Amino acid sequence: MKDPYAARGIVIIAVSKCLLIPNSQASLWHSFRNTLNPSPAKAQSIFFAVSKNLRLICVYAIIMLFICIMKYIPKPFLFNCKTVLNNFIDIIYPPRCHICQDWLKDHPHGKQLICDRCRSDFAELHSPVCPVCGRTFESESEDDHLCETCLRNPPHYDALRAPFIYKGRLMEAIHRFKYGGKTNLTRSLGPLLASFALMWLNKTDHLLIMPVPLHPKKLRGRGFNQSLLLAREIQSSLEVELDFLTLKRIRDTQPQASLKRIERRKNVHRAFAINTKKALKGRTVLLVDDVATTTSTLDECARVLKRAGCVRVFCLVLARALE
Repeated sequence: MKDPYAARGIVIIAVSKCLLIPNSQASLWHSFRNTLNPSPAKAQSIFFAVSKNLRLICVYAIIMLFICIMKYIPKPFLFNCKTVLNNFIDIIYPPRCHICQDWLKDHPHGKQLICDRCRSDFAELHSPVCPVCGRTFESESEDDHLCETCLRNPPHYDALRAPFIYKGRLMEAIHRFKYGGKTNLTRSLGPLLASFALMWLNKTDHLLIMPVPLHPKKLRGRGFNQSLLLAREIQSSLEVELDFLTLKRIRDTQPQASLKRIERRKNVHRAFAINTKKALKGRTVLLVDDVATTTSTLDECARVLKRAGCVRVFCLVLARALE
């Protein structure tokens, strides 16, 4: 009885033999004595420990039995059971669109949280755009060309792209996702950004995905980093490395939305730092964020990353705001 695993075995065997017997202390005692027949003093101490925690041990035994059974059940059968269970949940709690609150019909469970009407309102960003900052132009007949800002003051990142324009239903969805705590919208917005990243970058060697970090104070208040949630979706599609610890925000800045262009640059200046430079030398980094307006935050992150040894820095955002 010096071996703790032997004592655990006695407990499990004793309880398993008493599961089909009424909850009687005498029946538990006789079953325990007939199982391994230990010495009376040690048996009595173990028996009382079992009887005091009988419910907890029974729950533990049932959980372990369930885990063992799950290992031998075929995966197609489990998938069918999950589908049936999800359909049953949809009957009790029908899914709604997270933007307009209309009922969702003919959508896979848990994969689509935006209705077709709201999705069709997402304004896609088409050419002509600036090939560097991704800024769109009013004329639709010209080819892509550099904007005046990139000609006069080139940014530190190599290129920035966005699949949508920040307006309409998409703006409302991002507000619900970012400020309303609707993190499950990642399952709808994330795949849209991931498919665009796969089309834009295809397979880039030594690509490292990095989300724009939040200050620890803001992260505690919000509870999540929306850029990291989007970056995880992209990482699973591109099958590349994700790093959300090397780049950090060391200064709590004011919200960028309330500032002008010059004020935004000053606001994020020296607000980011690198933990270690060894992992970034010679790497190509993809910075991920939700919205880009003046790109001051992304430009400052790119400056810090290139000083740490990055060769190229690409930026990918879900929506590009019209300045």
